[in-house]
Amino acid sequence: MLAQRSVPPGLRVIGEAEGLPPLPEMEIGILRNPQAANSAVDRLYEFLRRDLTQQS
Repeated sequence: MLAQRSVPPGLRVIGEAEGLPPLPEMEIGILRNPQAANSAVDRLYEFLRRDLTQQS
């Protein structure tokens, strides 16, 4: 399952009009290991958090 804005050019979204059932709501969580924290991990976490928040 992809967010509408994540569908690559050349592909199309299929759904109920094509006979598929509607997709249920879903939740996504991000888990971080505090002992493995560094600037790269922090930046990736913030990027994912912002990106996922924009989709909701």
